[in-house]
Amino acid sequence: MKKQNALILLFILGGFAWAGAVKATPVLWAGNMHWYEVVPLSGASWDQARTQTQLKAADWDLATLTSRGEQDFIAGLLGTHVPSDFISEYRIGGYQDSTAGEPDQGWKWVTLPEAFSSFVNWMPGEPNDSGRENHLAMDNRYSNPIPWAWNDNDPFLSGYIGGYVVENQIPVPVPLAMVLFGTGPVGMGGYIRRYVNR
Repeated sequence: MKKQNALILLFILGGFAWAGAVKATPVLWAGNMHWYEVVPLSGASWDQARTQTQLKAADWDLATLTSRGEQDFIAGLLGTHVPSDFISEYRIGGYQDSTAGEPDQGWKWVTLPEAFSSFVNWMPGEPNDSGRENHLAMDNRYSNPIPWAWNDNDPFLSGYIGGYVVENQIPVPVPLAMVLFGTGPVGMGGYIRRYVNR
């Protein structure tokens, strides 16, 4: 009977953990130990998205994508829930310096201005500065070279905006990361074993 109760307890806890994982926000990426969150807000301007992000809490800003791994992770958060025949874009923390040459010069990240050239994922033909587009969005229409390629965008295209992606730039300390990724399940296993062996 005790084993059966322990299995029921494990099943219930596992169900809660699974449900939490499906809807969990923000989400930790092990690649840099930063937290990310997709914020749905149709039609949000880039300035509106950034202001709302900075009001969220200290150390949060629009996401900066500096590697293919980070791009892939965020593309996974955005998923493929938007039909391919429907344009959907999510704002991220790239912007073009107003004094830069057009259309592909002077792009920066809000928190890492010097890192923009380390990784790029423009859609074919972008950036094109079609009507003074000085802010960056991830676009679901193209998966070449990598899903959710980048498009320069601005307020007059806000009808395509489904929201924005935010990032907490402060890495999770290693001891806490060990708890989140390792010792938590190990500790739960020990608790279940003790309960079963009573």
